[in-house]
Amino acid sequence: MAQVKLTALKSGVPIGFMAALGAFRHATETPELGTVRLGWTASGGQWCAVLETSNSVSADRMVELITERLKRMDRRNEFTWATAVKNTPPEVWRRMAEEALNTANACSHQLPDWLQAFASELVKKEDGLLEPTPLDMTGAAQKFLEGAAKLTIELQRPHRRLGDSPLRDSFHEALFGPWRYLDDQHSLGWDPSMVALGAFSPQAPTKMKNTGVRTAVWLAMESLPFFPCFYEKGLATCGFVKTGRKQSFRWAVWESPLSVCAVRTLLAQEPGIPEEEKSGRGLCAMYESAVYKPNKYMTSFQSAVLQA
Repeated sequence: MAQVKLTALKSGVPIGFMAALGAFRHATETPELGTVRLGWTASGGQWCAVLETSNSVSADRMVELITERLKRMDRRNEFTWATAVKNTPPEVWRRMAEEALNTANACSHQLPDWLQAFASELVKKEDGLLEPTPLDMTGAAQKFLEGAAKLTIELQRPHRRLGDSPLRDSFHEALFGPWRYLDDQHSLGWDPSMVALGAFSPQAPTKMKNTGVRTAVWLAMESLPFFPCFYEKGLATCGFVKTGRKQSFRWAVWESPLSVCAVRTLLAQEPGIPEEEKSGRGLCAMYESAVYKPNKYMTSFQSAVLQA
């Protein structure tokens, strides 16, 4: 088996872990790569993602394949059924879910998986609208679904003069680094280093230009089907734990490459795995990032803490 080391996707940052899962999802659906598994390898005091593939490819070819896959994507129904999850009645979600289940086949369950990642029809806010996944950290004028659809369209649109070259360069930056944060792209609260706090900013954060890596944000968005929502005395989401009113995102990294099904199983079990079983399950590190909400308009991840 060949390996492609995604040196920019580090274990100690929520957006890095999420982007690794998003890249993994797309890699598994790229026939040119053959069988694909995801693992992690030690890198500079953290771990970076490694894709193990049955067909050998270079870093440049990996970038070309993911660029071509993005360019071929049709209308993203998972992003167009509403503009924002938190502004949507449960009936709209239920109707879309029923249609998705009726059209899904044994080989593709993608739209139902996406819908389950956004919310659960069993959990409503006080206003009767859907309670969104805690990964939806948008506020004020931001709209989670509308923003995802817009970003996808913008990435698909070739540069007037340079064609797809800027997109390939952006994917190379997102996957292999270094991240330069030159794009006018909001990190959606997933990158703690990009959270603008008014007390430490030269001007109001709302007036500051966004700085991010747009393809890294897109890849992180593509990880959402790994984090389904369900009902458990309120909204529960895979990967999240609650202590009183505080909520945190927990994730583990592992060295031995795993298949998609194995990764899904691990992510579902990880928050509850006893300490003494972690090494036996091949986990080499565990991180936790608290959800930070200083006011009703702002939500983001705090810097991750290494648990083991």
